[in-house]
Amino acid sequence: VAVIGASCERFSETRDPNPAYASLDWEDLSRLAATGRVEIACHSYDLHRLSPRKGAGRLPGESDAAYLRRMLPLAEGGDARAQCIVGEAYFHGRGTDRDYAQAVRWYAPAAAAQQVGAQVSLGLCNLRGWGCPQNSRRAAYWFHRAAKAGNLGAMVDLAFCYHAGLGVARDDRMAFDWAMKAAQRGHMRGQCMVGEFYLDGYGVEKDQRRADDWLQRAARQGDERAQELLRTR
Repeated sequence: VAVIGASCERFSETRDPNPAYASLDWEDLSRLAATGRVEIACHSYDLHRLSPRKGAGRLPGESDAAYLRRMLPLAEGGDARAQCIVGEAYFHGRGTDRDYAQAVRWYAPAAAAQQVGAQVSLGLCNLRGWGCPQNSRRAAYWFHRAAKAGNLGAMVDLAFCYHAGLGVARDDRMAFDWAMKAAQRGHMRGQCMVGEFYLDGYGVEKDQRRADDWLQRAARQGDERAQELLRTR
């Protein structure tokens, strides 16, 4: 459940009279959290009221630097979406100098608040040692969190961790299963990985026909690794 904090606060005082609109107050959220079956995420506190921005969206013509300046106070105030945006700015050097340590600083609270993009990026930083000590176990943890939430790139990153034994015990069958989940949903790198696994027999029996099929799917999307494997097989 991703919460808009200002709405919960308002509905805690006065229930929403519109029967067609779902609302939760703080007491509702406490009961949900106590079940242990629901994760409570921070969608935002009140970003939807930042007219004419409409959430954390970028305004037409707004520069990278201006957008970062607008998001920083929100991130400092604890807004998870803004924290993810600020982390991305530092990670890619948009509107500021690239600074992986600052990226990690902002990704960490956003990831903890269920911002899936931040979880993937924080996993990558931990895997590569960018802005933080290299930690494969933490990388696999964040990739797994994001993969469970449905992020296709994280599924492929997690498959790589299982195949290479990075942060988890090596398990090629698990690697194949995660790569296949992404491949079946059209993810290019996932399709290439599945093709390679069929080609080499990692986690599955060798099958040239299936290998070619998945590699061709990835190659049609422009995957250079798949194109190379098809040329040299």
